[in-house]
Amino acid sequence: MVPSGTVMAYRLDGAARRGQAVGTATTDANGIFQLKVTEPTTAPLLIAVSAGRYVEPATGTPVNLSGGELTAIAASKVRVAGDVIGGVVVSPVSHLVAQLAGPIRAIQRGERR
Repeated sequence: MVPSGTVMAYRLDGAARRGQAVGTATTDANGIFQLKVTEPTTAPLLIAVSAGRYVEPATGTPVNLSGGELTAIAASKVRVAGDVIGGVVVSPVSHLVAQLAGPIRAIQRGERR
């Protein structure tokens, strides 16, 4: 959870690459956000939190996200403009999973990276 972070939601294409932005929000003091989708989509979404600061859970070290981001993936479903996305945990672990999505999709399609 990243307090006072900027949240963006992006469509993911079939290769798990970041596409068009479909919403933005700001996290509260507890790192919680409610993001309103601005365009209809059925694609999975990459949720990216930038700015803000969080405490690295393994070491207790404060981490400033200026110039960086943490990400998570929200599963595909039918979303219409005005739908609200919340309850997504964006953390170093969700970021690792999101970063592995592209190579895993390439392997599933038989491509080499």
